[in-house]
Amino acid sequence: KRVCSILIACQFPTYQWTEAIYYANYLVNISFIIANQSITPKQLYSKIKPHLNHLKVFGSIAYLHILKK
Repeated sequence: KRVCSILIACQFPTYQWTEAIYYANYLVNISFIIANQSITPKQLYSKIKPHLNHLKVFGSIAYLHILKK
């Protein structure tokens, strides 16, 4: 359900499904298990609370800089 919602919201073609699956899976792993508890699956596994400041909207424009070396 999450992947289809992501693809529909971003109007991405179906060949982007793999990236959408990775993104949805990542979001599940850093989301709270139960809304009124502040623990995530990642915390249960690694004992480290995940940071959310690196998240971007799926489908955002991104640029890659390749060094000339």
